[in-house]
Amino acid sequence: MPSRTLSAATLERVSDLLDKYGSSLTGQPRSAIAALLDVLEDGLRGTLAPSYYLSAIDPGIGKSLSVASFLRAWKEQGFQPASSVLIGLSRLEEINTYIASAGLDACDVAVLTSSEEHNALGLPKDLHGTARVMFTTQQMIERRTRGKTFREAEEFHFQGAPRTLRIWDESLVPAQGLALGADELALLPGALRTKRREHADAARSFLADLWGAKDGERLLVPEAFGCLSPRTLSKGSPREAAALETAIRLTGQNAVVVEANTGEKLLVGASQPLPADFAPVVILDASGRVRSTYDVWQRSGAPLVRLPAAANDYRRLRLKLWERSVGKNAVSQPGAAEDIVKALAELIDDDDDDNARWLFISYKDLSIEGPLRALLKADLGDRLQFLTWGMHHGTNAFAACNKVVLIGQLTYGTAGYLALAAACGASITEGAEETLAALKAGEYRHNLLQALTRASVRRSVSGVAGICTAYVIASSNVGMREMLPEVFPGCDIERWAPDVPEVGGRAGQLIELLRFGMRDRVGRLAKGDLAAALGMQKANFSRLLRQPAVRDFLEANHIRIEHQVLVIPKGFDPWPEGGFTSDEIGLQDGIVMDQ
Repeated sequence: MPSRTLSAATLERVSDLLDKYGSSLTGQPRSAIAALLDVLEDGLRGTLAPSYYLSAIDPGIGKSLSVASFLRAWKEQGFQPASSVLIGLSRLEEINTYIASAGLDACDVAVLTSSEEHNALGLPKDLHGTARVMFTTQQMIERRTRGKTFREAEEFHFQGAPRTLRIWDESLVPAQGLALGADELALLPGALRTKRREHADAARSFLADLWGAKDGERLLVPEAFGCLSPRTLSKGSPREAAALETAIRLTGQNAVVVEANTGEKLLVGASQPLPADFAPVVILDASGRVRSTYDVWQRSGAPLVRLPAAANDYRRLRLKLWERSVGKNAVSQPGAAEDIVKALAELIDDDDDDNARWLFISYKDLSIEGPLRALLKADLGDRLQFLTWGMHHGTNAFAACNKVVLIGQLTYGTAGYLALAAACGASITEGAEETLAALKAGEYRHNLLQALTRASVRRSVSGVAGICTAYVIASSNVGMREMLPEVFPGCDIERWAPDVPEVGGRAGQLIELLRFGMRDRVGRLAKGDLAAALGMQKANFSRLLRQPAVRDFLEANHIRIEHQVLVIPKGFDPWPEGGFTSDEIGLQDGIVMDQ
């Protein structure tokens, strides 16, 4: 067969299918799909160099359709070239979709997962090596290749050799970031004492070392854990088993000590990476153009090849941004969640689209469904759908929702970002600040893209994303106003400022003083002067700064608290309601502005 005839035929098939759906494949999307198909054919023929090939194509353009059409065309040509495929998926439901879309029969397929129901979609286990296409999960690949080469993982073989074309659907990080808290480690001495006395003593001694270590210090995880297996605690609690498994996977590493704000101490490191001979691999990751993990991984020396990317045109996406303190701690403060739910209820009640379907994505610990439904004037039933951060990717079940509300942002904490950096092969001690900042911003962008594209915006037509309105509630220190146009090029962004209860008392007075400073572009306000103007002691003023309403205002307006002053950013646009003049405030309250 002439070179790449399979990819060329598939490209025309995909183009024809999209034409039937009322779409077209032209320009940047066509180039990106063509490049992906060429690499798939080269991988099938075994001519790819041992690298990781990243295809970053936005949802709705036709990436999954193209891969399924490629497999279908390969089957129609009698599985020529004679080869084999391994597809690692993040969700079991995708297996059914792939098999149906690619027109594969049970005799063509091997399915290796922890689900017997899904495994039954293909050949019996003893015949897996004869199936041209194997579907498995990314977790299964990672687990079955621990401590060995990919060639040694025979369960993934075809006719006695590693499968030639390997596809990793969705994000790939070469290792798993690991964090073991002192509280989790403290479970092990008691759990191990009866059967593994010497290991219990080692765990107890290491726990003392951890509590005595300083933030940022490195600790060598004892080799004693490496002699154990997760099955050692087969009768223990899931929490004990998880702690032991993490300790085993950190064995022999100089893990970094992280002191959390809660006082907890954690050990941070990463698992062993995927085996070097796992490459070549084709990565299908819609977040590839906005996530920073690939940049960090590439700087660490990884053989990463970026294929032409394709972003949708988001001109039909209206984004309304409400900047307020909405971190997990902030929304747990008294009255904070109620303010948000009340604003959302008013938004829905005032909406003139009687057919709107809403998708809400919020924290798992923030229960908004019950309170929101209770406040609404009408029962909207299944027109309201709810997801939590962490479950906001890998599903098309909410594509009919044309209104989206994102509450807060998924954050990993200091230990989480350090673990992610370690998983990407980066140093997590010296000079890690820049890497961590890049990873944090990249993960915000990644989660934004994944969350919003669960809804109707994913219904791309000829490279233009679907019609959708999204209400984003985010903390101002995240930099969401700058991120949104990066993630959704061409989108329309408006400020959204729901009416919230007026702030009274000293908190309200302080906010008025700060508004004056913003209006007059005062750079720095002395804490002592503000406290004196309010007739407060400095200690009470410090507590006032921690009140939720004041903290929300400071975050929303990028006002920083330094040692003795509040710093207002230069060039700040004053709030439209204005405030006092400098003369008025100076005469009335005697405030001295620290310039």
